Amino acid sequence: MRKKKRYLVLPSLPISCPEDAEFLFQEEQGYVFRASLKATEVLRAEANFVSGSIKKLKRRPKVLNLRSKKSRMG
Repeated sequence: MRKKKRYLVLPSLPISCPEDAEFLFQEEQGYVFRASLKATEVLRAEANFVSGSIKKLKRRPKVLNLRSKKSRMG
């Protein structure tokens, strides 16, 4: 069975990063890390977004932009 992991978006690089947290890439909203469940508990307070799927994390800005452009008619 594979280890469970979470993807976190942090606004800045953490000073003390857990050993099993791995930096992946940087995007407009912050720095993206892949971490185990225990490391996620430590970093959750600083995180802007936490997800179990990298697809949701990468697709997130498009979804947010579409929702903000919808307007009520009537």
